[in-house]
Amino acid sequence: VTLLVKNENAKMHFSYSIGARLQYNINEHFIAGIGVYYAWANDKITSFSNTATSHYKTLDVPLLVGYSIKKNKYALAINAGITINLNAVRKSEGFDMLPYPHYFQTDDAYKRNAGISYYGSINVSIPAGEKLNLFAEPYFKYHPSNIVNSMEPFKQTINTLGVSFGFRYDLYKK
Repeated sequence: VTLLVKNENAKMHFSYSIGARLQYNINEHFIAGIGVYYAWANDKITSFSNTATSHYKTLDVPLLVGYSIKKNKYALAINAGITINLNAVRKSEGFDMLPYPHYFQTDDAYKRNAGISYYGSINVSIPAGEKLNLFAEPYFKYHPSNIVNSMEPFKQTINTLGVSFGFRYDLYKK
């Protein structure tokens, strides 16, 4: 019952990530990429007029393949692959949840390595110069495995839906 109360009162809040990716054009349409992403996910639990917040920090390496279509100056790419988690840390604040503190777990309950996630995105880019492109990339990251240590009485996963914005610089564009 207490884990059900926790799940009903937990809400994800604004989160962010920053990263870089190297991409290689295999041929006219197929691409491969590798990168590094740092993400900070936030949640908030409110119960009995008390609030607790948790911050999940992760460092991931994405390994992606994609298919790109160029039309005039615009490009559309569909990407898929995996992200390998190198490090995961959870920090919590405000766990004064009396009279029911037992349904709020400690930071020690969470794994330091969250495993592999599946990644999918659609990238739309427009030129902003001879070698520079601006892009927007809606994405979904699905994490199938439990991020909590096996000795804990509950399971938790974090799936992410977001939009990346940025620029791409073509190093070897002819």
